[in-house]
Amino acid sequence: MSVFRLLMGRKITARRKATRWSQEALANESGWSRQQLSRVELGQSSIATDRLLALADVLDCEVSDLIPTRAEVDAAVEQARTGAVETITEELRQRGGLPPIAISKNHVGSGYVVEARGGDNIVRFPVMDERTDTIAEAGEKAIAVGITEALLSEK
Repeated sequence: MSVFRLLMGRKITARRKATRWSQEALANESGWSRQQLSRVELGQSSIATDRLLALADVLDCEVSDLIPTRAEVDAAVEQARTGAVETITEELRQRGGLPPIAISKNHVGSGYVVEARGGDNIVRFPVMDERTDTIAEAGEKAIAVGITEALLSEK
């Protein structure tokens, strides 16, 4: 799921609730099923331009009110990156991991593998939860640098 879709879904949900539309009523009025609207609001599905125009019309707002700005997306990615760095760093601490850190795409599954080397110690663990999307959005190197800096700052 992309950060952009997630933020747009949140904006649509907020506008829907502010204008007191139920999900089912808004979906019907816009020519959707409730399930389709739900997936868009959760950021699980993208939305075609004509559907976005129909939603804005029913919600009596501009299309731009439903689309996140570049600054909002950048801030959300940075917040998610910081959160991923903190949680992965803590997990590495608990497992005895030391820098430097490598993060690579898991060729077996859909997630990533975090690898920490310290002396003779190698710690590897898969990341296949919400941090997978964060790593994809923020970039493997940015996450690895952040984790390495966090672990080194303790020394």
